[in-house]
Amino acid sequence: MIDILEQFAMQYPLLFHILIIIASLVLLILAADKALDGIVNYARKLGLSGYLIGLIVISIGASMPELVSSLMGSFEGDAGVIFGTILGSNISGIALVVGASALFAKKLDLDPHVLERTEVMTFFMVLLPFILILDGVLGRIDAAVMILVYLVYIYMVWRKEGQMGGIKKDVKLERIYLDGIIFALALAVILLSGRYLVYSSIRVSSILEIPSYLVSLVIIGLGTSMPDLTVSIRSLMKGEKGIGIGNSLGSIVVKSLLFLGILALLNPIIVDPWTIAFAEFALLLSIGLIFYFTSKKMLTWKHGLILIGVYLVFILKEVFLR
Repeated sequence: MIDILEQFAMQYPLLFHILIIIASLVLLILAADKALDGIVNYARKLGLSGYLIGLIVISIGASMPELVSSLMGSFEGDAGVIFGTILGSNISGIALVVGASALFAKKLDLDPHVLERTEVMTFFMVLLPFILILDGVLGRIDAAVMILVYLVYIYMVWRKEGQMGGIKKDVKLERIYLDGIIFALALAVILLSGRYLVYSSIRVSSILEIPSYLVSLVIIGLGTSMPDLTVSIRSLMKGEKGIGIGNSLGSIVVKSLLFLGILALLNPIIVDPWTIAFAEFALLLSIGLIFYFTSKKMLTWKHGLILIGVYLVFILKEVFLR
């Protein structure tokens, strides 16, 4: 079997690595979803609100594929994979995921309290990494600043939510050992599939002679945002609007600050800031549109179409006009 795969890889290298990318994405998403279910279950038992579960717990859990992909890119010494994956998944996560959620719901009424406490902070934190990398390097001091800002942000939102000190005590966590084993196995699958995902993406970019940043931006960025889309649609079907919106906004903050901060702390990232300028603009535009559309406390299917249109224009520009 191994000999057949090796022969196929030698004869059809491009097709082989594309298939590896697809298989790795599927495994990555399934494993992340499995790990996520357990995390959310325990978060609810501990008494966290729907919004905080989306903002903190789900946003981190559903973003694990991006962290693993970027981490593997860091080990490969490829900064293009790091920024391509995170920016690509952020743009698809806010424009495509929120746009598709609005289309699915047709009319999404939103709690004004949720919007007021995230608008300014979200803008600032998405913009912060781009400001810090204007000198071409995202160093360890920059990383420490980003992680600190993220922790302060979580503290502020938690405090405003009125949940500080409100976690339930003496909670019986049943099956914790079995769930721990399942989580560890899911994490192992995430790490392994992430390794092959990045390796094959770099090989595809080499074969086609295109930047690894572009492959990561379009393919990995879109693929790894699928857990976010799944979570948002599921939450809408269950009437949990707080989880869906919290997850979408939380994922962007997690990837822009916490994940990039961790990666830069492990290994400083060197990248041309103008390479990612349009992607950063598209991301900020998408966030701005969402807050503008929801100024009347609702998101309609028409707004969803506009957001999806922004994503499509972004992809077309990056693919054909780079």
